[in-house]
Amino acid sequence: MTSKLTLAYELAKHVNSEYLRLSGESYFNHVQKTVKLLQDIGITDEELLALAYLHHTFDLSNEFKNEIPYEKLSEFPSQSLD
Repeated sequence: MTSKLTLAYELAKHVNSEYLRLSGESYFNHVQKTVKLLQDIGITDEELLALAYLHHTFDLSNEFKNEIPYEKLSEFPSQSLD
């Protein structure tokens, strides 16, 4: 089974690579830097790092919702926040 972190990386790369921030940096580079920053300060929780990869994915997804590999999302178990 593929890890959540690997799935998040793949989905973020697929969704974010073509979109640019105002600085000209791709959104994917931005999310990679976010994950690296979290790792640098000692964050090792795989789910938190996966969320860091995905933090712009759904903001951008409305522009090309037919291209998102939703079948990969089913591998992330839904959990209650209660």
